[in-house]
Amino acid sequence: MLYILQGTEQYLLEKARDKIKNTADITAEDIIFFSAVDQTFEALFMEICTDNLFGGRKIIFVTDIANKNIDSYLAHFTKKTVAAIAHAHNVCVLEIASNTPFSKTFQASHHELLRVAQKMDVMPKDEKYVIEAIIMELKNTPHALVYEDYVMLAEKYKNNLGLIISEISRIKLEVCNNGRMVTKADFLAETFYLEEEVFNLITKIEGRDIKSSMKILDNILIQQQNVFGLLALLLKNYKQMYQIRSLEQGGYAQTKIAERLEIHPYRTRLLAKSAQRYSRSGFQHILAKILETEHKLKIGIAHDIAIKELFLLIFYQN
Repeated sequence: MLYILQGTEQYLLEKARDKIKNTADITAEDIIFFSAVDQTFEALFMEICTDNLFGGRKIIFVTDIANKNIDSYLAHFTKKTVAAIAHAHNVCVLEIASNTPFSKTFQASHHELLRVAQKMDVMPKDEKYVIEAIIMELKNTPHALVYEDYVMLAEKYKNNLGLIISEISRIKLEVCNNGRMVTKADFLAETFYLEEEVFNLITKIEGRDIKSSMKILDNILIQQQNVFGLLALLLKNYKQMYQIRSLEQGGYAQTKIAERLEIHPYRTRLLAKSAQRYSRSGFQHILAKILETEHKLKIGIAHDIAIKELFLLIFYQN
């Protein structure tokens, strides 16, 4: 289901919160529209992300970039800042200008939205090409993979087209060789395993156990060969640790934090313990370094070197 919200910033935030908390039929597949970009928009967007209201959802902003009342340089700078915030919080943002047909409230399916967005050529080029490649591969794939599996692949590899095509080819080869159907459950099982390995890695780092940490890291790099998945999960875990630390300092109990961030209470307790060794600036340094490492990989720097540099920074950061 697609919801479009229009109005002032505070009104949008209140309406969004109402819909998320009080509407039972809203799922993680929802796409939420916002209207307007101005001086307060950046702060609003940061609040939305850090409140964990829309984590992992697609948010499309109907901007007022063409509005003569808004300084074009300010709007451009705000959009760049919003993009950086979105990347750090694992939120996908697609932008559509305010003079598009999306000027009034309506409902549409996820598939229809992507089809219309591609036709209008409003998606960022890298994401647009990835979606097109995924759809093309989907048409030629005879087994049980569904559209959502490919969307998950795109998110998993941060829209890196080469990695997605490689993964799709590997899946096809497995299906051909083993004669079995590959379903979403296979992806989820692999993702769960990687999540557990990354969590164990963070625990060993917190315990200053460099030998065990390196062993887990090598296992991920050699057996999984999923460096972008590793970076995405490191970003997710350290972001959660940062949020937990901030909320604890704000007086929240761990049970309330677990409920607010939708993390298991036991894992919340472990993350809270790990978070104690880092300062606010330490967290910011780690998050920035993870994003920098991802950029290095995308421009072709050897992944084993970039990942080991990141690991050493995290291990000795405080």
